[in-house]
Amino acid sequence: MPKSLLTKKIERPVENPPENTFDRSSLFTVNASSLKVSAKQKKKDTTTVRISFINHDRLNALLILLGYQSVDQLLDTLLGAYEETLESYQKKELKVVEKSLASRRSRKKQE
Repeated sequence: MPKSLLTKKIERPVENPPENTFDRSSLFTVNASSLKVSAKQKKKDTTTVRISFINHDRLNALLILLGYQSVDQLLDTLLGAYEETLESYQKKELKVVEKSLASRRSRKKQE
C-alpha cells in the first residue's frame, strides 16, 4: 500500500454544539431566593388529591423539568392555560361552580 494513503488525514466537518445541553448538576439545585414564600402563599389551605402513580410521576417530571417549586404552582399554571382556551360562557360556568364549591367548604368549616 502506498505511503501517501497511510499519511493522508481525513477531514471531518466541524459539528456545531447544541445550544442547550443537559447538565445533571442543574437538576437538583435550588436557589435560596426562590425558596422565599410570600405571606399570601403561607396562608393557603391545602388538601389531598388522589391520583394514579403514572400521573404522580408525570407531575413530578414536569415539576423538575420546568423548574416549579411545588405541584400546586405547576397545576395553577396548567389550569390557567387551559382556562384561557375556554369559551366565555364556559368561563362563567366555571366561576359559578368554583364559588359554589368554596361556599360549601366555608360552611363545613363553620360547623
